[in-house]
Amino acid sequence: MGIIFSIFISMILAMPSFAQQSKPNALVKGNLTMERFTGAPMKISLDYGIELNKGSSLNREGFVIRDTSAPITLIGEPTPKVEFLRAKSSSTSDYFYTIYCTVNATEPIVAYQLRSIVINIFGKAIKTLEATMVRDVSDRHQDDLKWKIWSENEASEAFAFITYISKARTVSGKVYEIDQKTILELAARVGSKLTDSDLEPKREITR
Repeated sequence: MGIIFSIFISMILAMPSFAQQSKPNALVKGNLTMERFTGAPMKISLDYGIELNKGSSLNREGFVIRDTSAPITLIGEPTPKVEFLRAKSSSTSDYFYTIYCTVNATEPIVAYQLRSIVINIFGKAIKTLEATMVRDVSDRHQDDLKWKIWSENEASEAFAFITYISKARTVSGKVYEIDQKTILELAARVGSKLTDSDLEPKREITR
């Protein structure tokens, strides 16, 4: 499959899976902790019995970063999926990134921003998904989000996701921002060399 692919896969597999490890064994850098989760299969069922990535036994990978100093954090395993969905008002179907996530606020929040870096099968960044929620949150809250995927090639190649809360604003006006340098360092430790520009979104969310 190539040297680059082999290195990326081996570094991904070297991280203990969520089912086999406790949080103390996750990657830690300063206040940030990154955990690995096994995602949905790379193979996707389409219409008329057709399959995308037919013959693949791979599962997508999810990495969730949490900051102990943040006023709001992600709960559980919020990893995006690649889905082929039919529009309610038409007969057409499209590919989407979808995520169902739960957040928990340790102090009252009036807005927060979620980001998820999409990485392809060879360890290169495809894009960064972003959603900004302007709402009051004082404890737990759930979000169901989706972004349209603009090509079948992208849907086929999207392999790993690094998901985190990037910003938040408290009711007192304090603005939290995650340490992006540490995000890059953690990504490098699982075989993905990202740059500052890779952390910025390229398309808006479809609600």
